[in-house]
Amino acid sequence: MNTTPLLVGDFGGTNARLAISTDGELSSIKEYKCASYTTPGSIFDAYVGGLEVKPETAVIAVASPADDPE
Repeated sequence: MNTTPLLVGDFGGTNARLAISTDGELSSIKEYKCASYTTPGSIFDAYVGGLEVKPETAVIAVASPADDPE
Protein backbone atom coordinates (compact mmCIF):
# COMPACT_ATOMS: atom_id res chain seq x y z
CA MET A 1 0.00 0.00 0.00
CA ASN A 2 1.13 3.50 -0.85
CA THR A 3 0.24 6.00 1.86
CA THR A 4 2.14 8.89 0.24
CA PRO A 5 -0.34 11.41 -1.18
CA LEU A 6 -0.24 11.55 -5.00
CA LEU A 7 -1.74 14.47 -6.91
CA VAL A 8 -3.79 13.21 -9.85
CA GLY A 9 -5.26 15.47 -12.48
CA ASP A 10 -7.11 15.69 -15.75
CA PHE A 11 -6.76 18.86 -17.83
CA GLY A 12 -9.33 19.29 -20.58
CA GLY A 13 -10.13 22.24 -22.80
CA THR A 14 -12.79 23.59 -20.43
CA ASN A 15 -12.10 22.17 -16.97
CA ALA A 16 -9.24 20.83 -14.90
CA ARG A 17 -10.01 18.25 -12.25
CA LEU A 18 -7.53 17.56 -9.46
CA ALA A 19 -7.58 15.16 -6.52
CA ILE A 20 -5.34 13.40 -4.04
CA SER A 21 -4.91 9.65 -4.28
CA THR A 22 -3.83 7.69 -1.23
CA ASP A 23 -3.96 3.90 -1.33
CA GLY A 24 -6.02 4.15 -4.54
CA GLU A 25 -8.75 6.24 -2.90
CA LEU A 26 -9.49 9.76 -4.16
CA SER A 27 -10.06 12.70 -1.83
CA SER A 28 -10.01 16.50 -1.99
CA ILE A 29 -11.56 16.41 -5.47
CA LYS A 30 -11.80 19.88 -7.04
CA GLU A 31 -12.78 21.20 -10.47
CA TYR A 32 -11.45 24.43 -11.97
CA LYS A 33 -12.56 26.39 -15.05
CA CYS A 34 -9.43 26.63 -17.23
CA ALA A 35 -10.48 30.03 -18.64
CA SER A 36 -10.34 31.50 -15.11
CA TYR A 37 -6.58 30.83 -14.82
CA THR A 38 -3.64 32.08 -16.86
CA THR A 39 -1.57 28.87 -16.78
CA PRO A 40 -1.86 25.24 -15.66
CA GLY A 41 0.65 26.14 -12.95
CA SER A 42 -1.74 28.70 -11.51
CA ILE A 43 -4.39 25.98 -11.21
CA PHE A 44 -1.89 23.73 -9.40
CA ASP A 45 -1.00 26.61 -7.06
CA ALA A 46 -4.67 27.23 -6.26
CA TYR A 47 -5.27 23.55 -5.55
CA VAL A 48 -2.12 22.72 -3.58
CA GLY A 49 -2.33 25.97 -1.62
CA GLY A 50 -5.56 24.74 -0.04
CA LEU A 51 -4.20 21.35 1.02
CA GLU A 52 -3.06 20.51 4.51
CA VAL A 53 -0.63 17.82 3.33
CA LYS A 54 1.30 18.72 0.17
CA PRO A 55 1.86 15.96 -2.42
CA GLU A 56 5.40 15.41 -3.70
CA THR A 57 4.42 13.49 -6.86
CA ALA A 58 1.81 14.03 -9.56
CA VAL A 59 0.25 12.19 -12.49
CA ILE A 60 -1.52 14.46 -14.96
CA ALA A 61 -3.53 13.70 -18.12
CA VAL A 62 -3.84 16.48 -20.69
CA ALA A 63 -6.37 16.53 -23.51
CA SER A 64 -5.09 17.41 -26.94
CA PRO A 65 -6.32 17.16 -30.50
CA ALA A 66 -5.63 13.93 -32.33
CA ASP A 67 -3.70 14.28 -35.57
CA ASP A 68 -4.10 11.99 -38.53
CA PRO A 69 -0.52 11.09 -39.52
CA GLU A 70 -1.57 10.63 -43.17
